[in-house]
Amino acid sequence: AGPIRRNDAMVLGDAVAHGVLLWATCRACGHRAAVDPVKIAQRAAYDVPVRDVTPRLTCSRCGGRDADLTANYDMSGHGPADAS
Repeated sequence: AGPIRRNDAMVLGDAVAHGVLLWATCRACGHRAAVDPVKIAQRAAYDVPVRDVTPRLTCSRCGGRDADLTANYDMSGHGPADAS
């Protein structure tokens, strides 16, 4: 696989191939959850840009449909750098 692309240019297949974990943050309630790119890619397609997945997400806490999706390049499993 080629070099990994950042955020808006990355496709789900890139995230899967490089073991990148995605994190969704609900804009309505602030709930943050890990998103498995393999599960999303199996439903959407491996060539779908990560940015195109965001409108399909639903918050498991409040049911909101407005979220930010970020990639965890740190690979430590602790979430984005700003996670508490």
